Amino acid sequence: SVFEGLDRLPAETRLSGRAVFEGPDRLRIDDHTRLHFKAAVLATGSSPSVPDPLQDLGHRLLTTDTVFDIEDLPASLAVLGAGPVGLELAQAMARLGVETQVFDPGDSLGGLSDPDLKAAAREIFSQAFTLHLGTKVERGRADDDGARLGWDGGETRVERVLAAAGRPPNVRGIGLEQTGARLDDRGSPAHDPRSLLCEGATILIAGDANADRPVLHEASRQGRIAGRNAARIAAGESAERPVRWVALAMVFSEPQIAVIGGGFDADADRLVGRADFCDQGRAQVMDEAQGGLRLYAEPDGRLAAAELIGPGAEHLGHILAHAVQDGLDVRRLRERPFYHPTLEEGLDTALSELADQLR
Repeated sequence: SVFEGLDRLPAETRLSGRAVFEGPDRLRIDDHTRLHFKAAVLATGSSPSVPDPLQDLGHRLLTTDTVFDIEDLPASLAVLGAGPVGLELAQAMARLGVETQVFDPGDSLGGLSDPDLKAAAREIFSQAFTLHLGTKVERGRADDDGARLGWDGGETRVERVLAAAGRPPNVRGIGLEQTGARLDDRGSPAHDPRSLLCEGATILIAGDANADRPVLHEASRQGRIAGRNAARIAAGESAERPVRWVALAMVFSEPQIAVIGGGFDADADRLVGRADFCDQGRAQVMDEAQGGLRLYAEPDGRLAAAELIGPGAEHLGHILAHAVQDGLDVRRLRERPFYHPTLEEGLDTALSELADQLR
């Protein structure tokens, strides 16, 4: 684990305790150490958000940190939040026999934004658990047997409630206001997303702490960038600004979900290529014929983004992420081989539709 890795660091290079900024270049660790720094890396991570209506549920409330510690499964569970983590946990619980309900004030599941794919996701996952999309839970109270949740026009009782409505960064209470960094109304420092340098301070912010792309592959890269730039700043050099990776998000539900390059954008003037897995040969053979794929291309033919829900989305998602990051033209990508029978043939179908529009 991460903490075990920290414990393996040489004792002379490691200080343990709660660190608080006392100035633009000063830190205090508990009450035993004060130090000056030329550059600092802030990698404090994030913590689960607990909506106000759930604050008084006591032991009936679970978070994305505590849900894996329970010894027995509840008979029923309400999940607040239909994003990637909420969707994965809701499906897992439902498959373990827990009567599961999912609440979200939005109309999307797993971060999908394409209207067709959102509708497909609702149809697919509503067969596994009860969906309350467009529903904001406004009341919550614990009783002897569970918890009661209420919203405009409805109420339900469940044994446990899981808060999966996001993880805000851990940036409060660490003295950032003493550093000169420009903070927003939530206390988060403004920063350059490429160099990770905070505005107004020699502090670099990486991973979930900056709430930009809270996924592990991005956090790992940001850690490397922030560490190198901290060393450069300490040596009196300028911070480097590497080009960002294309945005890539995945949900390990079944079927899987992937969103590349931000996915669907209603305001963008883009061409759309479509493929459905419902009638795709390999998906039918696998008995996983559900969902679909959408590709979005600029008018000049450059592949800009994609969204998909269906079998093998984690693999198709990587192919598409590399294509978008490389700026491949749809017509060039269309000329690549697509073996039969594979799920990749669905990608070929969507590319064909785009190529026809460009022709």
